[in-house]
Amino acid sequence: MTEAQSKKIAEILEGIDIDIVPEDLKELESVDDVEEYLQDNGFFDVEIIYYTKAMDYLHEHDNSLQISLGLASDMGYTLDKVNSELLASLLASENLREEFGEIRDEIEEALA
Repeated sequence: MTEAQSKKIAEILEGIDIDIVPEDLKELESVDDVEEYLQDNGFFDVEIIYYTKAMDYLHEHDNSLQISLGLASDMGYTLDKVNSELLASLLASENLREEFGEIRDEIEEALA
């Protein structure tokens, strides 16, 4: 991809709180490549620490805990191994992946 394209994609990603150096994107050729790069380099891994921040995030995004507990279960966690920080982190990571899905078209346009 060109320098202008990598800068545009970095700006788009910044809109979902992914800060990346445009030069890191230059070797990528498609939106799938961008997604794979972000996944492989931990950009989708959100860590929420501290009980209060975790509880606030869960209260705002998953008050019933159904989504976050479902994610934890899907990943093989048992109830005795989960806490608010883990649940909030799993949910925030999943939400970020979904936000990326919502901007895929913008990234494809930048690559065109």
